[in-house]
Amino acid sequence: MTRFAHMNRSDHSMHPPLPGVKRDYDTAITAFKTTSKLRPDFEPAYVNVAFAYNAKGQNSQAEAAFRKALTVDPNSTHCYINLGMLLGEMKRLEEAEKAFQQAAKLDPNNPVPAYNLGILLAESHPKTALAWCKKAYTLQPCNGRYAYTYAFYLARQGELERPISILEKQIKDKTATPDAYMFLAQIYQSIGQQSKVKRVFEKALKNLDLSPQDRTMLQQRIQSL
Repeated sequence: MTRFAHMNRSDHSMHPPLPGVKRDYDTAITAFKTTSKLRPDFEPAYVNVAFAYNAKGQNSQAEAAFRKALTVDPNSTHCYINLGMLLGEMKRLEEAEKAFQQAAKLDPNNPVPAYNLGILLAESHPKTALAWCKKAYTLQPCNGRYAYTYAFYLARQGELERPISILEKQIKDKTATPDAYMFLAQIYQSIGQQSKVKRVFEKALKNLDLSPQDRTMLQQRIQSL
């Protein structure tokens, strides 16, 4: 249904590459390693090395760099978050959970570890996962991804009224993701409220930046209703 949040690069770390610009990750790694030798206590240097290794697909080296960063700053929330995401990519889910749990403990008001714990535990511990999804949404209700995910797992538990309320608010505030529109339409269709399905699709046409193919598909759906 959904995935972990993306690697959470901090203000100290590399900026995303400009369109058409090729990153020289080997040079970046060398530069950041030089920085860490000059300043062994400078945690962002290790974090940036980790990001560069991850971009190259060398995740074992990326993990080692994150863990080195944590020896420098054991209370680095963003480092635990990114380590958790990396371990999730590597399918080491129990270790990823521990990293996100530590991040949530260090910064209880950060929605990112809560959201990722919700995704991580959705299959094995659905009630616990739902609580984490709720926390992420409560901490940042204007985030369309958190709202959709919370609504999705609420519906999985058999609730409909609350997911409808959450998704309708997101659409009203124009913060809903494309998935949220489609899921709300699916809920309305499941309870036979075709007029509301049509209204949701019309809102999607109005509010979303859709491809020509998706726009045509929605227009056809509206006509069929």
